[in-house]
Amino acid sequence: MTTLLQRRGQVTKKPQPHHPAETYLVEAMMRGGAGTVRRYVTLLRAAGVHLPDALEVVHDTNGEVAVGHPWVSGIPLLDLAADPEPFLAAVVQVAAWARDLDDTDARLDTNLANFVVCDDGRLVTVDVLPPLLTSLRPTPRNCREVLFDALCFDTPVTLCALAGYAGRALLTGGPDLAHGPAGWLTGRAAAVVAGLCPGHGPGGGLGVWWFHARTVAAARALAGTMPRDQALALFASTSVLALRDAAEPERQARVAAAHTLATRLGLP
Repeated sequence: MTTLLQRRGQVTKKPQPHHPAETYLVEAMMRGGAGTVRRYVTLLRAAGVHLPDALEVVHDTNGEVAVGHPWVSGIPLLDLAADPEPFLAAVVQVAAWARDLDDTDARLDTNLANFVVCDDGRLVTVDVLPPLLTSLRPTPRNCREVLFDALCFDTPVTLCALAGYAGRALLTGGPDLAHGPAGWLTGRAAAVVAGLCPGHGPGGGLGVWWFHARTVAAARALAGTMPRDQALALFASTSVLALRDAAEPERQARVAAAHTLATRLGLP
């Protein structure tokens, strides 16, 4: 939900929805302007979240709020999926930051594409826009927004979703499951993915079962107790992005179909 501009090694990012479905969240989170973004950055830093060096809240040439920082040199986190140990260590760190923020007004965007492992080994989040503040949390108006709301603001769901996304990255971009280090893949990787989910109480609603089914499917596929193709089919069926362009009746139908598939695969 940001536009990135790069010039002479300096990055400038603006909170800008890339799709009309994203407008509601960006507008809600940016109501306070630059002050809101500065407060968010302060909360992230206080929780120990690593941000780019010299990151500052600025205004672009049009006077719009933006964030600027030097280009972050390193390896995008998703590119590490071929090497499970450092990849999962970084994901565990992201989860720790999300947990540390739970008692604050701030939430962390745990999209794995937002993280870079720097040349010095530090894990850095490179996107702080829009700021995710629970005090500005908008009321969801449709099932896609219900899912996105839970993903962004309910920490147990955020952690569960992070586990699923990490598991999918290993299943699609990781080492060959048939010929790779079987002990790692069938044991520790599956256990780490499953362990990232803190568990959910009864009556969790749509966001809970949606993202928890993905995590369980990923963990089972990594452990070799579910075919990889079945797990990836579940991920395709539960794509939040696929709901973006659909009208609400079609969204409801997709949700029902995803629930049917999850049930057929024996997922919670």
